[in-house]
Amino acid sequence: AYISGSFDSKHHDLYLFAEIYEQKLVDREACDRIKAKVDKFQGYVLKADSAEPKTITTYRRYGLNIFGAKKSRDSVNYGIKWLQGLNHIYIDRRRCPNTYRELINYEYERNKDGEFVSAYPDKNNHALDAIRYAFEADMPAQNKITPIRVNY
Repeated sequence: AYISGSFDSKHHDLYLFAEIYEQKLVDREACDRIKAKVDKFQGYVLKADSAEPKTITTYRRYGLNIFGAKKSRDSVNYGIKWLQGLNHIYIDRRRCPNTYRELINYEYERNKDGEFVSAYPDKNNHALDAIRYAFEADMPAQNKITPIRVNY
């Protein structure tokens, strides 16, 4: 999955406006499709799953400015909580139907009795992973988040 978007840090709004979402796409074809979307943006940087260093190296050879995302031990939970804390997530449903479907349908894991458990499933989340990687620089560092103190 590839996702393109923009983050408005002043208003804490996320805009998602382009996706590539396809299985069994060969590297060259994936790179060509991504390049068609990003070549108009000077200075773009792509983030990818750092668990796939061979793919990142291959994509660089094909001319993409791509790096591995910095994932921490709890990066999935942290990234989802960051998304949940945004004021708005605007999705172009026509251009990003799979991303929209994932965000609408993603929910906590369920146990064998159908009850929710406090864990996020690692399935049907390719666009969510792409979003987390793409916007990692916009998320505050996990160890630098300070809780908001409310006095009543």
